[in-house]
Amino acid sequence: MKKNILLAGIFFCYSMTVHAQWTTNGTVTTTTNTVGINTNATPVSAFQVNSATYKFAVGNAPGVNLNYGTCYIGFNAARIGAGVPASTWQIDSDTFHNGAGVIYNDIFGNIYFAPLASTGTTARTLADLDIKNSITFKVGANGVCYAKAISVQTTGWPDYVFRKEYKLPALTDLKNYIYTYQHLPEVPEAAKVEQDGVNLGEMSKLMLKKIEELTLYLIEKDKKITELSTQLSEQQQQIDVIKKKLADKK
Repeated sequence: MKKNILLAGIFFCYSMTVHAQWTTNGTVTTTTNTVGINTNATPVSAFQVNSATYKFAVGNAPGVNLNYGTCYIGFNAARIGAGVPASTWQIDSDTFHNGAGVIYNDIFGNIYFAPLASTGTTARTLADLDIKNSITFKVGANGVCYAKAISVQTTGWPDYVFRKEYKLPALTDLKNYIYTYQHLPEVPEAAKVEQDGVNLGEMSKLMLKKIEELTLYLIEKDKKITELSTQLSEQQQQIDVIKKKLADKK
């Protein structure tokens, strides 16, 4: 019995290997190099789900123009062929838009995100270099993320610091706190940041709050300096008058 099962398995594997033409079994389409699920034609990529603008594709992504990529995931983007410089990308249209997106990895361990904004209402074909030039976010193998901009939505922006009812901490209290704890009030200590990291939104709010408090301190100090400067000027005028009187008596 076991022998018959083994022979059947070998025969099945052999028949799949020699099957050179694509076949359809229900919604699964296969060739010697591709597998498609719910595709209405031969799959473009190594693995593809659905067709047209709804396709989800997985395949290889080698070549210098993709930073020596390994493989990719495509959203309405399928890489045609495995040639290094000659491969193209199929981007379909729903007759209104032709946007897509690609995520791929390179041989060095970096991961790239390339959104492909809609440029019109018809299908288009892109080159590897077009995908590379569309990268907007990169996760480096060293753990560093690269992006053109990051927008963090948050609430409680510290405009309240400039309201009249806000009580600005006394500088003497602030000095004593710093001498005691070696960091600003509300700001996490170095050991906690090294262990847990920081919340970018909360840290941005906190830094702005400290900047606004510093601005108020400077305004207050500038006011005192102006007052002292006025007093010194008046005293100098009085001294000049006294000097003149003394000089006239000689």
